[in-house]
Amino acid sequence: MKKESTQRSIKSKLIGIIATIAIFFMSNTSISAKPLILKFGTVEPPHAWITANVIKPFLKDVENAAGGTIKIEMFTAGTLGRDPSKYLKGVKDGVMDIGFIINAYQPGRFPDDEVVNAPFVADNPLEASLAVNRMIEKGVMRGYDQFVFLGIFCTNQYGIHSTFPVKKTDDLAGKKFRLGGKIQYMVFEDLGGTPVAITAPKMAESISRGVISGIINCWDAMTTFKALELTKHHTNIPFGATIISLAMNKKVYNSLPPEAKAAFEKYKGNPLVISYSEKLIERERDTLEETRNNPKHHVYTPASSELDMWKAKMWPAVERWTTKHPRGKTLLDTYQAEIAKIRENK
Repeated sequence: MKKESTQRSIKSKLIGIIATIAIFFMSNTSISAKPLILKFGTVEPPHAWITANVIKPFLKDVENAAGGTIKIEMFTAGTLGRDPSKYLKGVKDGVMDIGFIINAYQPGRFPDDEVVNAPFVADNPLEASLAVNRMIEKGVMRGYDQFVFLGIFCTNQYGIHSTFPVKKTDDLAGKKFRLGGKIQYMVFEDLGGTPVAITAPKMAESISRGVISGIINCWDAMTTFKALELTKHHTNIPFGATIISLAMNKKVYNSLPPEAKAAFEKYKGNPLVISYSEKLIERERDTLEETRNNPKHHVYTPASSELDMWKAKMWPAVERWTTKHPRGKTLLDTYQAEIAKIRENK
């Protein structure tokens, strides 16, 4: 009897040990099954058009397709830093895993982006964005190798938004304007104006304080940063574009679970660029129409003969840029050639 009792005791202890081990492994399995948290950061407010209509749906599609392996948390309105020039560094240093990057605010990082500032080249963000992505894939544009870029986009063509009427080039002489890039600065100086370096979030304040009397930017940015309501005159001159992007920490991307990486691969790149561009074209068309129908605003679209005169005054600055930039001619020739190919394939 004593022997049987001892055996039962040993058996009971073994069962207890096995149960403890099972609970341990189940607990650790549960821990490992928790989704990986990824932080997305942007200086733009949550209601900003690109945040609400492009970035948020994209991140949600990726999260859903990843099968519960990741959760993407959005930090908007500068929660992870109010200075847009620090966002790429924030992605590199792990302050955020994914960042909305305004490329022009990253000094020296994207030395060839200036080419999209050229006026009278691209007609819309779709052909400009596709051309830029092709140039990056071919190694023509530098600065894109240290991060994983989920999307690289061109804005719509910039136009003139001012507190006074602008119908001819001479109207800009002696005026201070906020602009977006190096070629645009050179063009504006040729037109007799003074470019002022101001970040997009400070455009409305600068207009209201009289620091500047106009802004050269796209309709979306004017609306997002509440500068449109302060500029009652709008002139549709294609002043070129700038580049924005979604950058992800490369180390984080490479360490993603297979399901998550497959989800990003499915939605990033061309699918995101095309979706963004098509939505933006519609967005800008609607904003332009709303502004035209607003009696407080005045929208001026020059005739083709007038546009020819604007181009004649603006293009010499582009040609000077091609001689000053060490790769300027190659960049401009390639950009124009890629856009021509895109138009041919429509």
